[in-house]
Amino acid sequence: SIAVARCNLIASLSGILRFMLCPMRMGAQQIVGVFPSVGVGFRWQHVLCKESSSGVDFWRAWVDQELLVLDPSPHGVIADWRNDERGRWLCYWDKSYAMPKDRMANFVFRPHLETAACGIVRPVGLVLDDEQAREAYDHARELLALAAMFKNAPGRRGEGYGRSIGWGDESDGQWLPFMLAWSVDVDGTLAPSSLLNKLGAHPQIQNLIELHAIDPDEEEDAWDDDDDDFEEWRAHDKKWRTALRSHLSSHPRAILFYAGSELLNPVPCFAVAQVHPRLVAGFIGGIVHT
Repeated sequence: SIAVARCNLIASLSGILRFMLCPMRMGAQQIVGVFPSVGVGFRWQHVLCKESSSGVDFWRAWVDQELLVLDPSPHGVIADWRNDERGRWLCYWDKSYAMPKDRMANFVFRPHLETAACGIVRPVGLVLDDEQAREAYDHARELLALAAMFKNAPGRRGEGYGRSIGWGDESDGQWLPFMLAWSVDVDGTLAPSSLLNKLGAHPQIQNLIELHAIDPDEEEDAWDDDDDDFEEWRAHDKKWRTALRSHLSSHPRAILFYAGSELLNPVPCFAVAQVHPRLVAGFIGGIVHT
């Protein structure tokens, strides 16, 4: 019918525009990988049709179904920082040197962070109005595209180890896409202290902040430079750091830091920017310092 044909055309054009606007000009299969539910398979076709008839925005629907819905199987450092049975972080300031004995008094973030269905880390209970939802959709696309391009490292590190943090890490800490709502009136100017306060980081963590930078030429101690894969991996890592630095520098205000070194493990790390007056986005991760 004409209505179905119109919806097919809208969905096709939407897919083409996403391809053209993607900063890395990815191919169709890569777009599906970045947005498992928003690719050329057109699962969102009904949303586009609904938009034309009832005014429901595509980005609002995507945010509601992909960014505000949680990953049912949390894992990695985001799960490690929890204070429940999934948590595996080590608290040093209370002399536990393991999960804290008093979990009401000692925590990493309260409330804890969660990973959304699309793979972006965000605070529990994230609420976005329509303006923020539209911006979130646009910037989520950029973050996930960048993350997907560097997801895998060459050689023995392989799948899931292509976005190394470095910064003296003694593990394989990886940068993860991250986003949260922001209000200058309520939260203040974006800075390490205001970000940690917004996320409910423990006061001990907030009191030990170290600013950092993204250096494409930074050497990593975790690698054995005699390894056959070292040079290939270093080339990949340099490209990743260069891309991340370029992404952050495209925004007028960005902050890069870790907090709580020697007080806990993994140590929270941030590389984020004020991408919109009411939205902060970038990357979060955890590293090990001993």
